[in-house]
Amino acid sequence: MKPIKNIFLLLIIIGLIFSFTLEVKAQETTTSTESVLFDESTTLDVKAQETTTSTESVLFDESTTEEAIIEEVKEDENIVAKDFEIAEPRLLPTNPYYPIKNIWRGIRSIFTFNPIKKAELRLRFANERLIEAKKVAEKTNQPKVVIKALENYQKELSTVAAIILNAPEEVQKQAEKLAEKMIDYSFKQQRLIDNIERRLEPEHFEKLNQSREKGIKYFALSVAKIIPLE
Repeated sequence: MKPIKNIFLLLIIIGLIFSFTLEVKAQETTTSTESVLFDESTTLDVKAQETTTSTESVLFDESTTEEAIIEEVKEDENIVAKDFEIAEPRLLPTNPYYPIKNIWRGIRSIFTFNPIKKAELRLRFANERLIEAKKVAEKTNQPKVVIKALENYQKELSTVAAIILNAPEEVQKQAEKLAEKMIDYSFKQQRLIDNIERRLEPEHFEKLNQSREKGIKYFALSVAKIIPLE
């Protein structure tokens, strides 16, 4: 019986050792697997963070760039009365007393005898009418009044051209400063008309562009007469 017991005891010991070995291997496998999973998870987290950071950086850069562009456009488009060296208008074409303002303009023009001074005055009136058109477009929904103000703007430029074209040659030679002003104002006028156009419905674009084109034509005639092409 004793040899049998010894054999049985030996089998139990071998079984325990084998079982312990399997547990150790299982733990090692689990630890290894957890380590791999941890490493993969950490790598994925790092990559995800890097991707998120990169994406946020790109979005931030795009957002910053877009904001800068918008701000630059706003600054570029925000033409105001002082850019034309005139005061902000208090009386707009929507006011029932506005005709009195036009009468006063006519009186000032009649009693300005020097052709260059008269041309400068009418150029001033043109800029005033353009600023008035902008104000009406911003404050009211009266596109017909805006278009009428733009038509009056180009009529003032037409008068400027007529004064310069009919002025004596010696007077025209004295108008170089006026030509410089007209060139500067012309760029601002076009930007301002672009701004007004954005506030109107497409059905009014044709008349707006007619006033724009006529204004450019009269401007070109005036400047070409003062500074002839060689």
